[in-house]
Amino acid sequence: MEWKYLTAVTGNCSYSRAQDLVLRTLNRSLELQNRGLAAILLKADGTAFGSPENRISLGSRGDSFYEYLLKDSLFSGQEADPLAWTLWNSFRRKLPDLLVEVDPKLAAKARTKRRRKQKPDEAPRGLGGSRGGWYETWREWPTPWLFVKEVSLSQTIPKMDHLICFLPGALALEVLHERSPDNRKSRVDLILAHKLVETCVHTYWRTVSDLAPEITRFNALGLVDDLGSMHNILRPETIESLFVLWRTTKKQVYRNWGQRMLCAFYRSKTPFGFASLHNVNQPSKMRDDMPSFFVAETLKYLFLLFSDDAALPLDQFVLGTEAHPLPILHTLEQNGSSSWPCGRGDIFTQQEHGALLQAEEPAPEPATELRSELPDERSSEPVSSQSDGTPTSVASSEEVQAEAKVCDRERLQELALRIQELQHELREEHASCSDAGDPTCWVGGYSYQECCIPPPGNPLCWDADFTYARCCR
Repeated sequence: MEWKYLTAVTGNCSYSRAQDLVLRTLNRSLELQNRGLAAILLKADGTAFGSPENRISLGSRGDSFYEYLLKDSLFSGQEADPLAWTLWNSFRRKLPDLLVEVDPKLAAKARTKRRRKQKPDEAPRGLGGSRGGWYETWREWPTPWLFVKEVSLSQTIPKMDHLICFLPGALALEVLHERSPDNRKSRVDLILAHKLVETCVHTYWRTVSDLAPEITRFNALGLVDDLGSMHNILRPETIESLFVLWRTTKKQVYRNWGQRMLCAFYRSKTPFGFASLHNVNQPSKMRDDMPSFFVAETLKYLFLLFSDDAALPLDQFVLGTEAHPLPILHTLEQNGSSSWPCGRGDIFTQQEHGALLQAEEPAPEPATELRSELPDERSSEPVSSQSDGTPTSVASSEEVQAEAKVCDRERLQELALRIQELQHELREEHASCSDAGDPTCWVGGYSYQECCIPPPGNPLCWDADFTYARCCR
């Protein structure tokens, strides 16, 4: 994507041509247009190694490829190259093959049939599950678990890298850029994204430090420790997904989960920076390093999660490698700062171009049955900017100019801050005047994540363990 941005701002088509040639080579050698999924170990000619270590994975060495199929297509659209969008749709069609859904009830039945002596369940270690309570096994997590598996040449590998947690955000980002986000496919995609990010969040809450290990394995009973990969290097993928899901749905639950993660990251602070952990269940054993992406990505996504949409409009920018915001092509063209100089299909023949367009089909709904629902609505829906068809009066140019007002951005910012203050005061008054708290939170059932907005800068939540009862007041 950065190569195409260089082409747009310099007018030199060689940058995008190099990137496009690589993508075309992979598509040809791996038949990605039909298969949708690629092995992570490739030869120089783009073919897969025949090693037993080779596999199809959305985790290490595979995550960025699929993520930037979407981001590349959102950045360049159909102006530069339709291949990235075609391959993203092919990936979406094959994604259900990697999803594993475990029903807690079925897991319970399988557990009772075992005759050999069972070890007692491990005591809960974290401060709460993805919904604010203990969710260590099927007994506590009422909805089905949803995982993303890996597939080698000979077997299925039941493990999830933390890197896979980019996927919920990518699914939500696609919905955000769709023209009709209220259609059924978009709702199904958001349910899928919510269930996946719930699994990612739970990998945090089940540990002593509230930080997720690098790798988590799973079985029919839920999440299992990978004892060789219990370290945490302050990765940003889960925070990124929470940020995009918040922007797409405006569900308070995603900000609340991010608030608790922020507190967990804060506890890794040292006099000289934020330290990675050798073992997430032994937070006192810190590593002598802080990855650069912690500042470039993790903290940036946390900042954007709690900022107004105007801080970085996702309909005008795409976040690239290391979370660098790049203005999408149509934004550059609208501003008059640049335009795509190479023409559509610069390195494609007309026959290849037509074949790609014919191959573009909407991704079908995932085959996996998604029985969960998104959190209940707790905030007003975004107001559409399109006209509702109501006829308007036609005024002369003189009247329009007379009624026109100058945009006072300082006044606009003051009003926005005042609205936030009034909303906070309203919630405080509801809480003080009624034992039931804010009555708007009781529609459909009360939960801390849905109804409590963590106050900014509450010192009680920064010096010790985070709990909703302590920090969401």
